[in-house]
Amino acid sequence: ATRPRDADAAALFDRLGELQAFDAVQAPRQPLSDGVTFIGHATVAVQAQGTQLLFDPYLIPPSAADPAGIRPHTACDLRPAAMFVTHSHADHFDLATLLRFPADTPIYVPYVPRESLLATDMALRLRELGFRAVTALPWHSEVTVGPFRVRALPFYGEQPTDGAMLHPEARNAGNTYLVEGLGRRVALVADAGADESGSTIEMAAHLRRTEGPLDVLFGGFRAWRLQPIRYIGTSIARYLLFVPPDQRTKVQQIMNDAVDFVATGKAWGARTIVPYANGGTPWFARIGLGPRGDAEDPDDVNVDPPVELVEQALAAAGPTDMTLSTLGAGRCLPIYDAALGRAVA
Repeated sequence: ATRPRDADAAALFDRLGELQAFDAVQAPRQPLSDGVTFIGHATVAVQAQGTQLLFDPYLIPPSAADPAGIRPHTACDLRPAAMFVTHSHADHFDLATLLRFPADTPIYVPYVPRESLLATDMALRLRELGFRAVTALPWHSEVTVGPFRVRALPFYGEQPTDGAMLHPEARNAGNTYLVEGLGRRVALVADAGADESGSTIEMAAHLRRTEGPLDVLFGGFRAWRLQPIRYIGTSIARYLLFVPPDQRTKVQQIMNDAVDFVATGKAWGARTIVPYANGGTPWFARIGLGPRGDAEDPDDVNVDPPVELVEQALAAAGPTDMTLSTLGAGRCLPIYDAALGRAVA
């Protein structure tokens, strides 16, 4: 591109140049290994036999502020055969990230019967942006990608209340996902919890009884306990419109906390649980997602709890064979043997 003639456009062009937006990326690629890799916040890659699935893709550009020897993954590092979105909140449905991938990349999103203040019709909006392989998955539907079968399971919780809503038909529509293949089962439940429609813990217990245990569970652990009247001072003030008047000053818990996350893992018989959807990297902390560890500006433990709360909850849960894994950015659980094409412990 050449520098525009219009003064305002030229000023923007010059500023982008100062920020090195036009420079070629010189950093070496960070290819992923077979297994389950934590990219950051709620972004997870599941990869085996040349097939990579990417969940809730949300990528932060590398910066000079990144710690030495570690940087965010970029779209150049990833080769998704398909991408999956749990719900339409901006830290899970990030258009800036999705637009970095080819328009024919298959993208699977929750089925939204009617767009509302609580739920963007993601399939519609992605098609408007030119994506050509978008599929809306209702609960209990499934899709096969390479060696993997991915099922859309119910997304309970993260509604305006943990009880009745004024307009239940306008719920925060979402999916949790169960990935099965090569003898392994991995679930990702993002910001799930409990609401009037159901409970993630009860869903996990039912699936354990009917289908058997889980190998790996990724789950959120920041509960957001607050009186709904306080929504007015947040980025989700619209939630208050869906809260019955008699519930507006009663404390609601709209997502799982650390205790609930551990209980979900136990109910599902998970061998390994991985807390996520709470920053988890320096670059996400830099934009206000996840604990910052700033002594002068302490984190709100309801909004950005430290991962130590999960360790405490697991210890308090009593004897269990379940293992806690606190994956760092770019680290992989090697649950697939790439050479033999079979699952390993």
